[in-house]
Amino acid sequence: MYNFNLLKHINDNLLATLRSNSVRQFFYVLLFPFISIHNLFIALRVQANTSLSYNMQYPSLQRLLNDRFDNNLRRIRVYDSSSALAINIDAIADDTNHIATPFNICDPWTITHSGFTVELPNILYINQNIINQVTKLVNNYKFLSMHYQIIETILI
Repeated sequence: MYNFNLLKHINDNLLATLRSNSVRQFFYVLLFPFISIHNLFIALRVQANTSLSYNMQYPSLQRLLNDRFDNNLRRIRVYDSSSALAINIDAIADDTNHIATPFNICDPWTITHSGFTVELPNILYINQNIINQVTKLVNNYKFLSMHYQIIETILI
């Protein structure tokens, strides 16, 4: 509905006697501000629809982070921090016979008193740039009063 090509409509609706290049270019110049505003509207509409497809539920946030940073293997996990102690005690085995042993940067009190945890595997070559991008995405989609932490999981 919003995607239409004004230049094509001008070419289709102009009379045959008015289809010279100078008349067509005159209409293009008149409509250029409207066309640029329309293109900006389409870009913002796509961005708004994309941001509305994700919400602050943990599976949705985990899907967003995996779509952006680990699309093939999907190893980024987001979970409630109240369940973090069980995850930290038990070793996690995946289907490729690797054992993941979580390595927490902070103490257990901080884990249990933060709202949720974002777990990044160290195979993603985590640097400050990736952590800043993850932090920006999480801050966009989390509730304002919700606390979180980002931990790195060492995969053996």
